[in-house]
Amino acid sequence: MILDWRDELLNEGGLCPDSVAKDHRLLKQALSYAVEIGALQRSPFIIL
Repeated sequence: MILDWRDELLNEGGLCPDSVAKDHRLLKQALSYAVEIGALQRSPFIIL
């Protein structure tokens, strides 16, 4: 889902790669924080 979202921002949203990279980093940081505080068991960015 995350990769689909990123591709949609790049292709259909018309955003530049730098903007999408910033959004991607922010989402990754937010999900990591959610794991730290116990709101999520694991981040979807972590591949097991």
